[in-house]
Amino acid sequence: MKNTTLFIGILGLIAVGSLLYYVNINSPVLTDNTMSTTTPISIKNPSVTTTTTTTIREAGAPIPVTSPNVTTSEFAASVTGTVVPHGFFTNYWFEYGITQNLGSKTVVQNIGSGYNALTSPAYITGLNKNTTYYYRLVSENQYGKVAGIQYTFTTDAGNPSPIGSLPTVKTFTSNEISRTSATLQGEVTPNQVNTQYWFEYGRTSNFGYTTSLQTITGSNGKTSVSLPITNLEPLTNYYFRINAQNSWGTVTGTTFTFKTSGPSDTAKPLVDTLDANTLKTTSATLRGTVNPNGMQTIYWFEYSTDSLLGATLLKTTTHMSAGVGTNDIPLSSNISSLVSNTNYFYRIVAENSLGVSYGDRVSFKTK
Repeated sequence: MKNTTLFIGILGLIAVGSLLYYVNINSPVLTDNTMSTTTPISIKNPSVTTTTTTTIREAGAPIPVTSPNVTTSEFAASVTGTVVPHGFFTNYWFEYGITQNLGSKTVVQNIGSGYNALTSPAYITGLNKNTTYYYRLVSENQYGKVAGIQYTFTTDAGNPSPIGSLPTVKTFTSNEISRTSATLQGEVTPNQVNTQYWFEYGRTSNFGYTTSLQTITGSNGKTSVSLPITNLEPLTNYYFRINAQNSWGTVTGTTFTFKTSGPSDTAKPLVDTLDANTLKTTSATLRGTVNPNGMQTIYWFEYSTDSLLGATLLKTTTHMSAGVGTNDIPLSSNISSLVSNTNYFYRIVAENSLGVSYGDRVSFKTK
């Protein structure tokens, strides 16, 4: 009996150990510390509130991946790869040489600070013809230096040297700034090679966010470019710059800043009914103020001979836009076809996506 119990116990330990080994070898390797939380946010259309998954990402060492694809000529080679900056300003370069010890490297280039894998090209010159070289992509930020896998290429006397050069870029000031969006602007000169460009932006000079990559065909002309960004925080300073790259490498523009508008929190409009003026026997001018509270708002006046402004006798002026400002806006509407020597009651009404606001009732008497 004791031997049977011991045997069963040993089998159990083996089963548990096998399970732990299986889980360990089949678990994904995490290269980024993330935590997902469900948070209500107000998206670009302020009338819509949705729930999205927000990823809290921690900065870390970059992740370089060397590409085995190389374009060679007699004395040069165009190499590439990808780098995930992993949340902090990251430089990259290629190390190369005729032995696995390498020994030479390209010019150090900046690839930004986002969390996406970005293409990282470079152009190696001054090589020997018909020679095999070892090379690898290397990237570095404040969290460490990491090297990619090493590959080889052989220079080819049959291929002509490529035309073109590094692109040039200029960052321009942003425009169309609202509470939660802006349009980033810049200029790109491809220098005869098909070129990609993108903007980096964020609440610090380290950025952290990137737009999608856009492509410009190779030419020598300067091209003005712009891209909209959304889901920004109101009343917040943002930093941004334009970046571009072609097969010769990557360049970055000057960093600019802008501040989103307010208010920090949206709300129903604020309204105030004012005394009517320009009173005549059959007409008057109704007046009031509206504060849109940062959201697209419409307004109108309700008026009637009924002091309760009941639906039976109620009349309204045309619905008009009060804009999206954050200050009190004086507004008025002319009404006619009134009855002379008669008391009228009215109020201003305004509406945005968060609700309707009614002003106090005010009265006037026609002449």
